[in-house]
Amino acid sequence: LGDAFFALVNYTRLLGHNADDVLERANRKFIARFRRVEELAANQGRELTSMPLADMDALWDEAKREANQAAL
Repeated sequence: LGDAFFALVNYTRLLGHNADDVLERANRKFIARFRRVEELAANQGRELTSMPLADMDALWDEAKREANQAAL
């Protein structure tokens, strides 16, 4: 796994990007999306800890759709 990460960092640099910046953007995107999933669950009166994975996936897809629409 370490070799794969090393290769990805080098590929990112080859593309002209800073790997730290790319990872930071990905982390912010994940955090924002996960917070939205928590909000959607709360709006339904549910908790993620008691929700089946399939239901969490559906909320994740909804949060992703919302983020994509907002980006347009």
